[in-house]
Amino acid sequence: MSFIENTPKGVTIHLIDEGIDTGPILVQKKLKFDETLETLRSAYEKLHKEIQELFKQNWNDIKTGKIKPIAQEMKGNLHYKDDFKKIEYFLIDQGCDSNILKLKRRLKTVHG
Repeated sequence: MSFIENTPKGVTIHLIDEGIDTGPILVQKKLKFDETLETLRSAYEKLHKEIQELFKQNWNDIKTGKIKPIAQEMKGNLHYKDDFKKIEYFLIDQGCDSNILKLKRRLKTVHG
């Protein structure tokens, strides 16, 4: 959804609290994507790889408490299953292999 909403993209390791993705941040990495080349699948695979690398690189410091948690300043976006239903029609042809830029253009045409 961050591609559709034009919000920052990246991976974050944070502590768990009573909220949804609201715990204090331990480490974070912002990523950029070329939407003309990326598909939903390739973007997911890159994010998955990056979170694993971020964890490997920082595990010792997390485990020993060298990284101090930082409270999140702003709330993220919360999405529900019904939010996906609004766009799933546009994924019928190529599913996760849909090009991100083309998907955004199709959604903009219909939803303005």
